[in-house]
Amino acid sequence: MNEKPIFKQLNFKLSEKQLEDLEKLSTAIGNVSKSNLIRIAITEYLMKYKDLLE
Repeated sequence: MNEKPIFKQLNFKLSEKQLEDLEKLSTAIGNVSKSNLIRIAITEYLMKYKDLLE
């Protein structure tokens, strides 16, 4: 396949609690950046619900 990926920038507003929870999760799994945690979560969601993309 020669399809080129499409990249988009999304901006999120998180509450203080959400930021604190991301920080705890980041520390627990080896200091993964918060932006990468969000990318991982979006990727897992899209993989789980790939039929929604069709």
